[in-house]
Amino acid sequence: MRRRTLLTLLGAAVTTTSAANTMALTLVPLQAVDLGASPAVIGVLAASLPLLPMLLALRTGSWIDRLGSRTGMLTASLLLALSPVSVLVHPSVAALFVTEVMLGLGNLLAVLASQAFTASVGDADRHEGNFGFYTSFVAAGQVAGPLLAGIVAQWHGYLPAFAATAAVALVGMALTALLPAVGADGDTTSAASGLARARRLLMIPGVQLAAVYTFSIAFAQGVFSSFFPVILQAAGMTTALIGAVLSLRALVSTVLRPFLPALVAQLGSRRSALVVMVALMAAGLVATASGLSPAVAVVVSVVVGIAWGLAPPLTIVMVVSGVAATDLGFALGVRFTVNRLAQLLGPLAIGLVAEGLSLRAGFLASGGLVAASLGYLAIPPWRERRRAG
Repeated sequence: MRRRTLLTLLGAAVTTTSAANTMALTLVPLQAVDLGASPAVIGVLAASLPLLPMLLALRTGSWIDRLGSRTGMLTASLLLALSPVSVLVHPSVAALFVTEVMLGLGNLLAVLASQAFTASVGDADRHEGNFGFYTSFVAAGQVAGPLLAGIVAQWHGYLPAFAATAAVALVGMALTALLPAVGADGDTTSAASGLARARRLLMIPGVQLAAVYTFSIAFAQGVFSSFFPVILQAAGMTTALIGAVLSLRALVSTVLRPFLPALVAQLGSRRSALVVMVALMAAGLVATASGLSPAVAVVVSVVVGIAWGLAPPLTIVMVVSGVAATDLGFALGVRFTVNRLAQLLGPLAIGLVAEGLSLRAGFLASGGLVAASLGYLAIPPWRERRRAG
């Protein structure tokens, strides 16, 4: 199958699967409210989504290496299709917990397997372009999913909307089945030695750099996702304006991703591009802490949108370019674990700082932490130059 045809088919499968996932994620809290769940219960419901995938990411990556990325994608689509069944059979908060757990596992498989498949398309020189388009397809699904879920729920109710989610996931499964099988017969290392294997991979300079950068950016993403709307509201902005500012961030992130190869070529290297993205994210956090007018909020959204849009594909490219094909799934699992851990710690950390001081102080501290990671990112080239001299 030709590369462009393969990428188009992969894009259709990824977009559909991403849409199914975000449809369900949109519907779960709304259904919980409709069932009379308290805010505390809804919070626990939301917290149940990332925890299990974070703990199982390394094991799941190994499984993908052994059985192949297409098998992982098919299994992910099946889990997403089955996730609403408990709610459809017995609408209750308990059923929503079952749905949430299955969504988390399905998303974990979908992310790792589709990224491993993308890495197998073409040679290493194509990685920036391939992952730029891949993340654009994911973003398209994330835009379409909530819209579709909202339309169906508005006109027909929550249960038909959950049924529509299952149908969309099955379409994604059918599209995935058309993809060729790649990536099977990878590393068969036992799960007990998973941490040792992770340490070995993290000794690879490119993987190590990507892990540090993934943590700093994901930390900032967690902070922005949780508290940026809050600080905008505290600045006196209307709900409509807040929505527009947040949508601008998402739009910038999506539009720029196909231009990732041009960015890397312009800056000279992936490492240089990473340094720029970290600096932009740190600047966005510090600017938020300095106080926001509508004009400043727009600028911050654009700056953060650039880093948010281009950082993930860059870190993925650095990981898949630094490991053997038999380690792709596991290496991506390491990155996934770091990403989710940072997204969990970011809101917790800024929440504690905001409780003791202020929300602005929390953003300033977060910006300082992200900026501090620039020191680490600058070390490898300095060491190389010193050895060369």
